[in-house]
Amino acid sequence: MIRSILAALLLLAIPSILCATLPGEALQDVLKERGMPLNKMDFRNVKVLLYADVEIRLENDIVVTVTPRPNATPGKAAPTPPPPKRR
Repeated sequence: MIRSILAALLLLAIPSILCATLPGEALQDVLKERGMPLNKMDFRNVKVLLYADVEIRLENDIVVTVTPRPNATPGKAAPTPPPPKRR
């Protein structure tokens, strides 16, 4: 019984593990895996790619850190803020 539950949990976790962006990956691999980011920041040899669910920091086009974004739902874009009110 416990073995079948553990096996089921492992099978559910495999797709997310296989699609995870990991430190050491190249920029081209990230773009191929995740597509174009919602936003991108460049400064010298550092790039920060913002996706709906993660922030990926690259140095010299190699992933250094992958940080989950708070309140992010995978696969959904962040909501746009309302327009400012005019007085």
